[in-house]
Amino acid sequence: MGPEEATDVIPRTSLPDELLALAVRQANVLSRAQVMGFGVSPRVIERLLRDDVLRPIARGVYSTGPTQWLQHAWAGVLLGGGSAVLGLSSAAFVQRLTSIQPPQVDVFVGTHGRVDRDPRWRFIRSDRLGSGEPPRTRPAQTVVDLSAELDPDGVAALVATAVGQLRVSPRAIQQVLEGRARHARRQLLRRVLADVAAGAESALEV
Repeated sequence: MGPEEATDVIPRTSLPDELLALAVRQANVLSRAQVMGFGVSPRVIERLLRDDVLRPIARGVYSTGPTQWLQHAWAGVLLGGGSAVLGLSSAAFVQRLTSIQPPQVDVFVGTHGRVDRDPRWRFIRSDRLGSGEPPRTRPAQTVVDLSAELDPDGVAALVATAVGQLRVSPRAIQQVLEGRARHARRQLLRRVLADVAAGAESALEV
């Protein structure tokens, strides 16, 4: 029995166990490439869609469980391609730098990454290193990127949380900031970092 014939005998209401395990790791999200990588043929994918085992989220991305914010975050990463990482408020939410769930998922996709037009995601063509699952910018990078979009109180709260709760060093944030050619809040962020380094422990003190 060949590989394609084997996939045609997958039970009508199930996916291979290894693929289900991957879906669980990814908040019940799978890409078409991942599904086919486990030997599931396009014909079987169509059947699984008809049987509601797979449900389309976007072109080439499916869900296997209830909709939640993290599912859209994973979908954005899978849509963005191999270099995609969560960033800005989305990375901050995953890292618990903020408790506010962003209405739109921010994804850095690299300078040549795929950019889909969909209000659920904001795809940004810029390179970022990522870590974790789903991949997201590192905390110091998140602080620098997101602070450019915040007012002074927001910057102070973000830095205080990063340093006080995640133990991100002010020096690490400063190094990322100095590596940026442009930053809308450069002087403000420098002052906040100096206050925190001098001993300020809360946004109010900053």
